[in-house]
Amino acid sequence: MRQIRRRDVLRKVTGGGLVALLAGGGIVTLTQPSLAADGTLDAADVSVSSTDGQLDSLTITPSITVDWANQDAAVATVEVTWHTSGPNTSKSTVGNTPYAFTPSSSSTDGSLTRDMGEINLLNTLDASAFSADTDGNTTTSSVELWLDVTLKDSGDNILDQQDDILNTTFQVSVTNTEASASLSASGTANTSGS
Repeated sequence: MRQIRRRDVLRKVTGGGLVALLAGGGIVTLTQPSLAADGTLDAADVSVSSTDGQLDSLTITPSITVDWANQDAAVATVEVTWHTSGPNTSKSTVGNTPYAFTPSSSSTDGSLTRDMGEINLLNTLDASAFSADTDGNTTTSSVELWLDVTLKDSGDNILDQQDDILNTTFQVSVTNTEASASLSASGTANTSGS
C-alpha cells in the first residue's frame, strides 16, 4: 500500500478548502494550512479644521487579531506590515515594519490579538497633498491602509503569509477656516494745558 504524507498532499493542492483522497478504500480529509485575520479593518473618517488649512498629524493606533490553523510547524512569530497610500503617494510601507509579535503559546493552531502603538502615517504620506489653501475651502482625500501577515517558526522560516489580508479606505477632510481678523482701537488723550 502506498503511503501519502499530509505535507506532500498540501504541496500539490491549490486553492482553499478541504482535500478528499481515496486511500485504501476509505476517504481521508485533510485541511490546508490557513491564515486569517479576524473580521474587517474598520477606520473612521478624519476631519480637521485650522486657520492655515494644513494637516499636522494623521495617525493610526491599530488593534488586530490574527488566526492560523493547520500549519506545518508551531508558529513562533507573527509579523505584520502596514502599507498606506494617499494623494501623491502610491502604496508604501509605514511604521517600523515588520512588527514582530510572539504568541502566548507556540502551536500549529492559534490566535494572536494585539493593540499596537501609534503609527504616524505622515512619515509616508505627503502632508501638503491634504492642504486646503484658500480660506473657507475644504479638501477631501482618500487614504487606503493594507495589512500583510507572515507566520514564522522558531528557525525564522516562513510557514504562511498573506499580503493585503486586511484593507480599508477612509476619508481625510481638511478645512481652512475663514479668518475673521479684526483691528480696532480706543483710548483717551487726557490732554491738559496751563
